[in-house]
Parts: sequence; C-alpha cells; structure tokens
Amino acid sequence: SLLELTTRYFATRSPATPNDFAWWSGLAVADAKKGIQMAGPRLEPTLIDGRTYWLDPSARSATAKSPLVHLLPNYDEYFIGFKDRSAIAQRLQSATLTTGGDALIAHVIVIDGQLVGGWKATPGKKATVVTLNVLTRLTRAEARAITSAVTAYSTFLDAPVELHW
Repeated sequence: SLLELTTRYFATRSPATPNDFAWWSGLAVADAKKGIQMAGPRLEPTLIDGRTYWLDPSARSATAKSPLVHLLPNYDEYFIGFKDRSAIAQRLQSATLTTGGDALIAHVIVIDGQLVGGWKATPGKKATVVTLNVLTRLTRAEARAITSAVTAYSTFLDAPVELHW
C-alpha cells in the first residue's frame, strides 16, 4: 500500500520532495522516503535550486500546448499538495507572493505549472467580476491564454464574466 500511495502521489504532483509527500499523506518523513525507495526507477530525482525533488517521468505530458493556464481555487489539490511550494513558484521566486504567508490563500493563477499570481471572483448584478493580480511579466500568448481561461470560467458559470486586469 505504501508503494501504491507513493506512485499515485508522484504521478499527480511531481516534482515533489519527501517532505511534501509526508505532509500531504500524513506519513512520517522516514516512511515517505521508504516509499520513494520502494518506487525505484519509477521515480527520478531532479535538482531544483539545490534541493532534490522526485518526479514520475511517465506523468510528463509532451502533448500539452503551451502556455497552459489554470485559474485554481484556493486549497486546490495542485497547490495545497505541497508543503514547500518553491518548485511551483520559481517564476515568482516565492510562493509567499501569492499567499502573503497566510494559511488563508487566495485563488491562484498557474501557467505551465508555475504560480504567476492570484485571482478573485466577485458576483455583480450583470456579471461576475474576475479581478487578476498577476505578479510577473506575461507574454502575449500567456495573456491570451489567461483570457481564454476566464472565458472557460464564464462557460462553467453559465453566466457573463467581466475581466479586470
């Protein structure tokens, strides 16, 4: 069961550290490391900013079109599944910029797996107002992809959305 839990975690949350896995699963760090060891060649180590992260190479998507944007709600599993969010905050150089260091995190904007800012939805009389707080420079393609993600959110709501940058 430890092997199964380990491979499922890293297949969906790579790259991650043993501490991330232990925090998410409730395991002791020693048991998390044992699970990684049991996974053997199914997981690969990778160095990010001098720290060893583990990833499932079979979970990589070569077909994903870049830029891939997600407007994630607070406490989304992608974001909250890490104790140390530095690997997904490399572009910002700190996850604290999106969380303010507070446990009550805002909704986050993710581009190609990296945090780039936050967003908020406020219901209005004629439309839901989506306000973006982008904390890094965007390419034109990224800005268009964010606009497309907001359009998809409008479709999900089945209601008009007004975008504020």
